[in-house]
Amino acid sequence: MLYVRWADIRREQNDLAEAERLLQHGIQLAELGALVVAARGYAYLARVKQNQGDPASAQATLTRLAELSHEWETGQELTYFAAYQAQLALLRGELAPAEAWAGQVAAWDEQEVTVYPREVKLVTLPGCTWPRPGPIKMAPIG
Repeated sequence: MLYVRWADIRREQNDLAEAERLLQHGIQLAELGALVVAARGYAYLARVKQNQGDPASAQATLTRLAELSHEWETGQELTYFAAYQAQLALLRGELAPAEAWAGQVAAWDEQEVTVYPREVKLVTLPGCTWPRPGPIKMAPIG
């Protein structure tokens, strides 16, 4: 879990190469048994790939995430992953998949016990209602 969280921090700092390296290592370790951690790693890796300007690899990573989690029961992790997929669709300028997701999710679900999945939803939902002319350009941080 440490590698995956550390990698997300490096992504936020715009150190995408280091984030990718940490994620690859963290995912490899997590796939030995901590599948939820591996799935989060794939979600973060898809964001890194998108930020690196490689939407095809980002989509392939999301496909791997879907394969890993397809048998899971509904729950907060799946809600989180769906919100992350909607975020990436918005970054690619694809409003339709994000709007479809937004139409199926409640912004505030009292059943949620952890804050982070709710935060991802609340950050993503406004982007689903504000039309954009095309893909969002990511500016370097700092």
